[in-house]
Parts: sequence; C-alpha cells; structure tokens
Amino acid sequence: MATTVPPTPAPAPAAPGNWVPAVTAIAVTVILLACGFTGFLVYTHPAVREPLGAALGVLTALGTVAALIVSPRRR
Repeated sequence: MATTVPPTPAPAPAAPGNWVPAVTAIAVTVILLACGFTGFLVYTHPAVREPLGAALGVLTALGTVAALIVSPRRR
C-alpha cells in the first residue's frame, strides 16, 4: 500500500524592503564622492567650471523632466 505525503508549503518570500537601506547607502556614497571629486576638479582647474556648470544645468533639467513623468505614473 502506497502512502501519500502531504505537499510541503512553499517558503515565504523575503521581505521586499530589505535591500532599500543598502542601495540608499551606496547611492549616497557614490553621489558624495562624485560631488567631492567635482569640487576638487573645479578647485584645481578653474577652466572646467563653465563646462561642468553647463552639464549640471542639463542634468538638472533632465532630472526635473524625469520626476514630472514618473510622479503621475506612481499614483
């Protein structure tokens, strides 16, 4: 006579928010390093101030447009 084994329940999925603090810490570290290097570069080579200012303006505009597009889609 064959015995039947009841199915074992599936393991519970990991909590989705566990990676958020680690990714946030890495992102903040990278941003601070990039800003620090940019400040050092402008301090040592004043000629790059204008191109970096223009790049910062373009990135700010792109970030604003991205935030405006993503914001309504999250609701």
